[in-house]
Amino acid sequence: MVTPVINLITNKTKKIEVTNLEERVPVPETKDEIWQLANTINHLLSRLQESFDSQERFIQDASHQLKT
Repeated sequence: MVTPVINLITNKTKKIEVTNLEERVPVPETKDEIWQLANTINHLLSRLQESFDSQERFIQDASHQLKT
């Protein structure tokens, strides 16, 4: 049986795309395996968002340099 918290985390994760990487999955209050999984997913999303932001800055900088 899947718990409601797992359903929330799963559904939220499915909706996160490159255009809304700032979104995070809900973290339960109890510090158990589900809490650890939710935190891990959120940390992964943060790293992905930082990588995409860094790539975007590089593209903007390179584009600016090519124009000048």
